[in-house]
Amino acid sequence: MRDLFKLSETQFSELAARVKVETARRTRAATAATDPGVEIKGQEMGKRALLVALAGPHSILFLGSKDSGKTVLRALAASFGHLDTFEHRLCPCGNFAAPSRACKCTTRQIEATIRKRPIAEITIEIPPPSIRELESECKGTSREDLQKQLDRQGPRPERFDRFAESLIKHALAELQLTPRDADAFRNVAQTIASLARLLPLASAPTTPFRRFPQLLN
Repeated sequence: MRDLFKLSETQFSELAARVKVETARRTRAATAATDPGVEIKGQEMGKRALLVALAGPHSILFLGSKDSGKTVLRALAASFGHLDTFEHRLCPCGNFAAPSRACKCTTRQIEATIRKRPIAEITIEIPPPSIRELESECKGTSREDLQKQLDRQGPRPERFDRFAESLIKHALAELQLTPRDADAFRNVAQTIASLARLLPLASAPTTPFRRFPQLLN
């Protein structure tokens, strides 16, 4: 409790907004059957990555600071029966990459924490939702929406066209992936194509996350 008095006005306002939203969410969850997807504020990119993981199926790692939404995304995955999910902080204190909280960890501590991350086929960074997203009344992607997209999934392509093959080779060289990681990369690309119903595969957008240059080697 003493730490509350050390917060800046901005940090205190953000904390108050999060408590208000979480209280409302828990009240709704306790009094009625709610869609776990709708209850997640923001995190549309995280839900998109989760859709790909469900469609594979693929293992998925949610990487982010504390209170960013990693646990609720895993709960959403569990509602589909998909349990091959992981979450990991970016540093010991949990504030690295958080927009309004200072990280007290050293570079060495951050590097060591990221290197200890679980290995998964999909890794997606989950930034904390903004106050605007937390207070928004707009309906996000629901569990029902995800299920509809899974129901429309097409066949997995067995080959890549010339443009996609060139894009994949460039990405593999840029990320310096091992042969095993390269196979997982292609496997995820095929799943994305099946969701977009692309046959043969015309593109492979499988790396829409921030890369930590020397930390992920």
